[in-house]
Amino acid sequence: ACLVDFRHPHEVELTGVDRLPEPPPPRLVRLPLFNTEHDVFTAVSALITGRAGPEVADVLRDDHASGGAVVVMRELYRWFVTAPVAQQAFASALRLVAAADALPLLFHCTAGKDRTGWLAAVIQSALGVVRGAVVEDYLRTNDLNAEGTRHVLASARDRVDDPALLLPLLEARPDYLEAAFAEVDRSFGDLDGYLRAGLGLDDAELAAVRTTLLT
Repeated sequence: ACLVDFRHPHEVELTGVDRLPEPPPPRLVRLPLFNTEHDVFTAVSALITGRAGPEVADVLRDDHASGGAVVVMRELYRWFVTAPVAQQAFASALRLVAAADALPLLFHCTAGKDRTGWLAAVIQSALGVVRGAVVEDYLRTNDLNAEGTRHVLASARDRVDDPALLLPLLEARPDYLEAAFAEVDRSFGDLDGYLRAGLGLDDAELAAVRTTLLT
């Protein structure tokens, strides 16, 4: 059994360490993954806990120079595909998936929809799942975490004048995933090119992913 944590130390500080069963999984793998230019992963936690000033909320507005939260999120998903640090993290995670002795495997981040969402989408796509089903599975996060989203928005009311600004950060949206897949095609030609040239996986590793997960 293996647990993969995509959070970086500042996120852990804001949201708390994992609460693990006893005994814990024998393998705990930390693959810190965040974009220093658009660190949206800590934005919500920092706002809710009162550790961020109003300038953080201002970045999320549509009239901000950044383009607002939706634009930042699309850029983040494209960054998942092209940034060397992201490629290394996702490649490491896929190599763990390929190792039968690492299963069962759980991977998570803070919100559980962006870094984990892209990794899940890549794994499913590598297994031959059709794009529509991949997107549908990704969007299930919105239903499964609806109560969590309501809680975050309620918690932010005292610190953010318009909590709805946080929605693009909290929701899984099809155009985010589409931005990542479009970047895959633009930069690598197709998913196979991304897996091989972007993530550096070879025939044996890709075959091991399929052998391990398919029956």
